[in-house]
Amino acid sequence: MLKIKSSVVSAIEYNQNNQTLMVELRNGGMYQYQNVTKNIFKNFLRSKSKGRYYSSKIVGKDFKEFNKISGYTRLSPNGKKVSVRPHIRPM
Repeated sequence: MLKIKSSVVSAIEYNQNNQTLMVELRNGGMYQYQNVTKNIFKNFLRSKSKGRYYSSKIVGKDFKEFNKISGYTRLSPNGKKVSVRPHIRPM
């Protein structure tokens, strides 16, 4: 995930193959949105206020929104189990 400098959004990730946007919020929420165009993602990255863009252009719009996603465990490069936030998985 791409870390973001914002008081609302902490990280985002986009999968253009299935047009899925993952948004991690500073309050711990993690949301996945489907049917997000590449243009929306690019505008999100370019926006001066990520929190304002997220609230006005993504939340409550015509994207299929999934519930809050919880973390999971995977192996780190050195073979140890670590808890991490999920990455975008093909749907």
